[in-house]
Amino acid sequence: MSAREELKTWSWIPKYWIGAYSILITGFLVASFVLSGLSFNTAYTLAVILLVAPLTYRKLVGGGCSLRFRVCALMKGVFAGSIMMILTFLADAVLFSSIPIITDALVISFSANLYPVWLFAGLIGGFAARIIEVRAMA
Repeated sequence: MSAREELKTWSWIPKYWIGAYSILITGFLVASFVLSGLSFNTAYTLAVILLVAPLTYRKLVGGGCSLRFRVCALMKGVFAGSIMMILTFLADAVLFSSIPIITDALVISFSANLYPVWLFAGLIGGFAARIIEVRAMA
């Protein structure tokens, strides 16, 4: 597999992230008016995991290991989660500074501790895909 083909296997991440982020940020804006800080953080964490982990799993299962870069599904899941975490951080920085409806109270309710949830969700999806790969080899 050439480097160009290898990079194309990662092109699904921004596409799926845009959809997942759009759904979650819209839900965030609505939920921030309804839920308190703690229950919002819990709801957001569960929503990210339930949305991102299956997407990551579905895209990674059956992909096998990249012999060129020696990366299997578990590490691909971690990389995908890292990319989604960085994209979310950058999008939040732009979004929270440019939309006038977002007040300080809304920004404060959105904890910076929630960004690693994207990484964790990618890890879960990659781990599940790796389990399926190992079972297929046995």
